[in-house]
Amino acid sequence: MHQPGWLSGAIHFIIVAIAFQAESGEVWPYALLAMSAVSFFAWVANYRRYRAIQDLPTSKVASAAQGYVELFGRAELLAGEPVPVASWKALGDTALEVVWRFPGGTLRLVANLGAAGVPHEGPSADWGLRLYALALPSPVWSTLPPWSVALYLAGARPR
Repeated sequence: MHQPGWLSGAIHFIIVAIAFQAESGEVWPYALLAMSAVSFFAWVANYRRYRAIQDLPTSKVASAAQGYVELFGRAELLAGEPVPVASWKALGDTALEVVWRFPGGTLRLVANLGAAGVPHEGPSADWGLRLYALALPSPVWSTLPPWSVALYLAGARPR
């Protein structure tokens, strides 16, 4: 129920009821004047609500997706670009190691997506620079901790 609508309607009803109770017809002009005043204030209240909604700034730009996103489409190599060679190996049930070999270097991802540690020999000298690490206790490790990720780049040459 819309409050100003029923409130002004109730006040109108009370004004008319009081005017009917009066024995004299001289009351009706005052009742109409009171009803006009109530209607005016109800209109002002509704207009203020209308302006508050209309003056609210909005944006035409759609926001970024929240949560999981599913993408469809087709990827194509650019003409003349070398194709990276990718290989991967499973490290137990919950971990994996992925290696992408480019003409200019190697990108390596090591991740454990499980709740238990996974034995792994750790990074060697040919892995290169560690770009990112999550939940790894130190640069050298022999067990991949639970919920950990590392990204390494070797042999990259600056452009």
